[in-house]
Amino acid sequence: MQKNHDLRHTAAIVMGVITEQIKQTEKERESKMEKLTARQQQFVKLEKQREAAKQVFADVNAALSEVVKEIGTDKYFQDEDGTVYKTTVPKGRWVEFETVGYLRTRRPGEDKGSLSAKEAETAGFKLNVSRGKE
Repeated sequence: MQKNHDLRHTAAIVMGVITEQIKQTEKERESKMEKLTARQQQFVKLEKQREAAKQVFADVNAALSEVVKEIGTDKYFQDEDGTVYKTTVPKGRWVEFETVGYLRTRRPGEDKGSLSAKEAETAGFKLNVSRGKE
């Protein structure tokens, strides 16, 4: 009985020490953040999101590759908002060469897209956005 009590007491002490260490670490982290300028804080925030953004681009490229496998290149499709997409083979880019790409008509509120409204209409699509600026 005494042994269980001693173990509980020791565990409580250890938990108290760990809790204090965590609190101290959080205070040190907050103190360091306070020393950063607003621009540095913004950079740190965005830099931490960088990996997630890279994954989104990788996911988009993988999905695009699957679409190209499904319908081929130089083919069109339209989403529920009326944006028309055309699968393409890009001419290449200096930093990263992509084997497949896409062009799309402008979305509502945008000035222009990479696929002209005329080309989308010629391909048989009805656009939901007006040609002029909104």
